[in-house]
Amino acid sequence: MNAKNKKKTLDDCRREHQRLAQSLSQLGFLWHGSVTSRTIKCGNPNCACHTAPHKKHGPYSYWSTKVGGKTVSRKLQPDEAALL
Repeated sequence: MNAKNKKKTLDDCRREHQRLAQSLSQLGFLWHGSVTSRTIKCGNPNCACHTAPHKKHGPYSYWSTKVGGKTVSRKLQPDEAALL
């Protein structure tokens, strides 16, 4: 490949990068991680959720992501879950 072809290829890559960057800027809000729905047992050992799986509390939405190689999860409020 001669110098002219290399420059053309580099220019093509730069244009494609600019086009993709522009496309990404139009996506809006992005958040890394996953949103899942869970049902849980509460802390009351006498609650029906401990003996009957269909009586667990929820469903509740949780957001999970990796931080420093470890999974971190947080319970979301309904409006946060709708946003994410």
